Amino acid sequence: MASFLFSLGIVSVCLFMFGINLDLMWLRLLAKPLPILAMIIWASAQKKSAYRNRVLLGLALCVIADMLLEFRKSTFLYGVIFFLLGHIAYISGFIKKNAKLKLELLVPFSIWGGVIFFVLKDGLGKMYYPILAYTFVIVIMMWRAAAIAETGKKLNWMSYLVLIGAVSFAFGDTLIAFDRYYQKIPSVRYSISASYYIAQFLITGSIAFLSRPKQKTDLQATV
Repeated sequence: MASFLFSLGIVSVCLFMFGINLDLMWLRLLAKPLPILAMIIWASAQKKSAYRNRVLLGLALCVIADMLLEFRKSTFLYGVIFFLLGHIAYISGFIKKNAKLKLELLVPFSIWGGVIFFVLKDGLGKMYYPILAYTFVIVIMMWRAAAIAETGKKLNWMSYLVLIGAVSFAFGDTLIAFDRYYQKIPSVRYSISASYYIAQFLITGSIAFLSRPKQKTDLQATV
């Protein structure tokens, strides 16, 4: 089943890229949600846990956001809102695994978000506050993913996949923001799509090891 779902995801991503290249709206709408739906099916088959359920909720919200963003002018704001909610679902899952603050990890991501928003703010218009809120949430998501990756004396390299996924998500969102509100970037949708699917794949895959019972790496926060 996993091999089939992985193959379906790869083929669907390729079809979506063709849809971008050929400017075929129907092909993009058909192919775009399929990789995330494949991830949802795979995640649903994993052992039940609070973390798994939060990731599933995030994936479901992101599928809705995906479709809304394809109608780039009329429903863009609603797509942003659903992606924001999806990020919040991921954040709640990350906090479930490690609730320790680790404020030092927040610094680089705050600089990232602050610099980007400062550059974009004059061109945001009515989207000023939605983008401000979105920037805040994406910064928090990277921070909490970094808190999972920081496991103390013994580092679990697999935990870094969550951080890479969160950063990849933020990278794609940064490209969207610059292309839409600062300066058009040629062929940017390919990079955006690649970073997005990589992010979702890594975050979803983290269910396989972060849903396990607490181990010596102490990923689980102490209550």
